[in-house]
Amino acid sequence: AYVSVAAAGLGRCALVDSVRQDYGALRPSPTDADWLTVQVSTARCASDHAEHNRAARERLALMPGSRFVSFIIAIGLHGLNRPGEAVAILNDLDPARDLGWLPHRGRTLYWYELATDHHLLRDFRAERGVAERMRQASASPLATAYVRARALAGLGAGDSALAVLDGIG
Repeated sequence: AYVSVAAAGLGRCALVDSVRQDYGALRPSPTDADWLTVQVSTARCASDHAEHNRAARERLALMPGSRFVSFIIAIGLHGLNRPGEAVAILNDLDPARDLGWLPHRGRTLYWYELATDHHLLRDFRAERGVAERMRQASASPLATAYVRARALAGLGAGDSALAVLDGIG
C-alpha cells in the first residue's frame, strides 16, 4: 500500500494503478486501512479530490487521531476549495511533534500549506504570522521569504514584498 503513496508522490501513476490492481485482486475489505491508502493514492493520481477526501476520511475513522492522515486530508482540501477546514486541521498539528516522520526541510510543506490556506481566505496577517513561525522553526529561507512576500503583497505592501524578494540571496 505504501508503494502507492510513494509512487503518487513521485507522479508515477502507472505504478499506483499496478498496485491498485494487484491489491484489489486480493479482495480486501472496503474498510481495510491499506486498501483505503491505495484508494487515496489512486484518487490523487486521478485528481479526484472528492474521492481523495472520502477515502482519507474513512481511513482516519479507522485510525482515529492519526496526525499523518489528518495532514493528508488538509493537503487534499485545496482541491475542494475548502481552506477554512484545512486551516483548522493544520492548526491542530504541531509540525515538530506530529510531523517528525518528515525530515526538517520536508516540514516546509506543512508551513506552505498553512500559509496558502490563509492566503486563500484573504487572511494576510495570519499568513505573515506563518512566515514568522517558519523563520523561528528554521524552515527553508527561500520558502519563508516567498510566504512573507506574498503576505505583504496581500496586505497592499508591494514595495516591502519586492524588498523581501530582492533580499533573497
